[in-house]
Amino acid sequence: MNKRNRPSRQRRERLGKQGHRGHHEMKMDDSVYQLRRQVIRIIYKVNDLLADHGLDALPRIQVRIVDGGCGTAGFARMGRNAVWIPKSTIGKDYLYRVVLHELLHAVLATEHDLNCKLMHTHVQPDLTDAEATRIFLRYFGAEVDARAEDIAEHLSHTGPNPSYV
Repeated sequence: MNKRNRPSRQRRERLGKQGHRGHHEMKMDDSVYQLRRQVIRIIYKVNDLLADHGLDALPRIQVRIVDGGCGTAGFARMGRNAVWIPKSTIGKDYLYRVVLHELLHAVLATEHDLNCKLMHTHVQPDLTDAEATRIFLRYFGAEVDARAEDIAEHLSHTGPNPSYV
């Protein structure tokens, strides 16, 4: 890369501190660790669901909590097993669905699909956790014929939903 195409040193430093879309990665302390654990618990639950359907577990996922930015619910590095969840998304009723969405980006490099409630560019208010789980499992090749009520029951028996903790 020649010198003319490189960003200035000041811009490189600002981008390095700023992060993706204006988000700043939060330094790890006890409070950030607790927020991160909520996302990791969802990933554990997803691994249990994949195992129940005879599928391989997810690879190790890097989970980062970020602050600031432009109001996105989460973002991932496509196919690189890394997700970033804004602090503002933790505790929302749609956290579970956002984590599933970002896992599809991070693990399978799935693009947005405006015809799919889970992979839509925006959180769909009419998408339930059970329906999101069913869609997620189909992306991984599981034959899911269970009704939404059966999946919801499974989710309730695997412990408290971390998005409400």
